[in-house]
Amino acid sequence: QAFVSHEIPWVAIHASLTYKNGVAELIQRHKFRGEFSLAHALADWMCATSPVWLNLVRGLPIIPIPVTRLKLKQRGFNQSVELCKQIKKRKRLRGRICHVLSRNEATQQQSKLSAQARRDNMTNAFEVNPLWKKRPPTGCLLIDDVMTSGATLLSACQSLKQSGYWPIYVWVLARTPLYNSSHPSNEHRSGSP
Repeated sequence: QAFVSHEIPWVAIHASLTYKNGVAELIQRHKFRGEFSLAHALADWMCATSPVWLNLVRGLPIIPIPVTRLKLKQRGFNQSVELCKQIKKRKRLRGRICHVLSRNEATQQQSKLSAQARRDNMTNAFEVNPLWKKRPPTGCLLIDDVMTSGATLLSACQSLKQSGYWPIYVWVLARTPLYNSSHPSNEHRSGSP
């Protein structure tokens, strides 16, 4: 699935898979049950249906969506970072994996919220780390595991764009089906990190 919009702060966004059935189960097991080895299978799936614009971003910095320090401590890893590592290796991307963004510790887990609450929760959720503000901005490839309402990615991209990062391309492993993304009872249960 590829999505392009003139209203949001990215050039293009690509979802390799639809978040349902076996895909959803594996993502949840990887993220919430600590089945770390599943990162390889998920990355294989992701790379099997890579974006048509991949050649445009081969040399750009690769930026994972960050988790809070608490989530990192609880899980022991950031699933978006692991996807970045696997994608970089499999697709021979030249860009460095850069931890440009940090996440506000006050944000709640997205999967427990309605669509509107997700958007509110992500307001000012990210900031560009001071070290990266001192470097000349460039375009980037932003990576995440799941997109539901798009609130997480929208907030992250807005922070990057405000700091001068452009163009921004987004690649996610899976996208929840469009028909149910606005109804809280149908939203996926894994959430964004």
